[in-house]
Amino acid sequence: MWSGLGAVLWSGVYTGAGYLLGQWALDVLGPRIAAIQSRFVWGLALVVGSFVVMKIYRFIRQPQGDLGRRMSHAFSESFRQGDTRVVAIGTDCPGLTGALLRDAFGALKENDLVLGPARDGGYFRIGLSRPATDLFKGIPWSTERVLESTLGVAHRLGMSTRLLETLADVDRPEDLIELASQRSRPATPEDTVSVVIPTLDEASNVAGAVVPLLSARNVEVVVVDGGSTDGTPEIVRRLGVEVVTSAPGRARQMNAGAAVVRGDTLLFLHADTRLPEGFEVQVRETLRRPGVVAGAFALRIHGPGPGLRAVERLANWRSRRLQMPYGDQAIFLPRRVLRQLGGFPDLPIMEDFELVRRLKRLGRIETVLPPAETSSRRWVERGTIKTTMLNQLMIAGYLLGVAPARLARLYRRQGHRGSSCDAALRATRGLGGDGCNGRAWQADYPSSVAAEPGDGPGADGDTARGCARQLRDSHRPLARLIGAEGKYEDERKETTSSG
Repeated sequence: MWSGLGAVLWSGVYTGAGYLLGQWALDVLGPRIAAIQSRFVWGLALVVGSFVVMKIYRFIRQPQGDLGRRMSHAFSESFRQGDTRVVAIGTDCPGLTGALLRDAFGALKENDLVLGPARDGGYFRIGLSRPATDLFKGIPWSTERVLESTLGVAHRLGMSTRLLETLADVDRPEDLIELASQRSRPATPEDTVSVVIPTLDEASNVAGAVVPLLSARNVEVVVVDGGSTDGTPEIVRRLGVEVVTSAPGRARQMNAGAAVVRGDTLLFLHADTRLPEGFEVQVRETLRRPGVVAGAFALRIHGPGPGLRAVERLANWRSRRLQMPYGDQAIFLPRRVLRQLGGFPDLPIMEDFELVRRLKRLGRIETVLPPAETSSRRWVERGTIKTTMLNQLMIAGYLLGVAPARLARLYRRQGHRGSSCDAALRATRGLGGDGCNGRAWQADYPSSVAAEPGDGPGADGDTARGCARQLRDSHRPLARLIGAEGKYEDERKETTSSG
């Protein structure tokens, strides 16, 4: 019943595709075939459309009886034909999205029954991972006791059950009026997911992170800039998003953003990470689970290669089994929990690692799907093995008590000595390229590395001097044009004085 309309629509789509295929055949095969009557084209369209639809959809004839008997029959037939997880949905719920369906199928991996409650006391989606014909018997359909009664039957049957997000369905004309008023009503802090994005010279990345968030419902976006010189704040403002300025350092920036947003749910997003569609639904649903104090998305690294896939698998194993996600997985948590922990620890590196360690003492940290996709730039520039080993070295040093400031210096020197010069040569800005101006290098790291007086690449001189030398030797005309030799000393003084 509920899937019939969708099947009809898809049938029309594939029938149209078949028609276009037939027309293409007539055009390509020449005048001889073009003389065939147009009814052949429509016949071909119907055959192709019907074949494709039958390969995608299975039509199950409904029996006579109440809604419970019809749903029971549909579930039983699906399991009989080999399905292992089955979800039924109502078509009268405007808030239903693909993310909600993915969430239901994901929950069925660990539960016998999942229910999406409707606000009128029923449910708009139900999923099963095993047959349960008795679940639909004795339910007072079309009353406000449908959900309550179903939960009672499930408990008697010994079924593991999980409730998903509650939505409103439309049963009467008055429901449409209420739905319209809810959509026009300003979101409350309880409903709002506030996304905080720390930036530092992220002009090439920030729009890609911000734009997909603008269409999400009840989502607030704030960008906290740590002193960009490449126009990052101007790009963000043109998108209509608030920009807050802060001292550089990812921990400081994220704490500054958390202090100004109004939502009760906080999500911290790196500028080179992209959230999946419907992320806000996943965030709200995850934080409602008993015992969960925080969450993060599974990791996907943009780009091909077996090395990156291996990094993904290891990171997702660590995140799920050890409950240790990192910052590039978009960590989210309630505001009250972050306040309880005193915010992100003010460290020059490893602030996300330390925050997650503290969160684990309070409760469970969930890793959810679909994954967030992060840039592969640091793995590509430094190499997969070197980047992975360097990250593990930072963790080992931190756990052994090495001072975070010392780890930060080691991370910069080992992590960017090889790639800084290439970045400068690509940038045609002299020493203003990534890794050579004492600022842009921060954005590449899984954790913040705060600039300190006399401590940045432009201050210790090694990286900047090497960039200037290679720029001068390999591109002398360009070096003379932008004054690279003299600019090095100016850049060094500016970075040292600004800290």
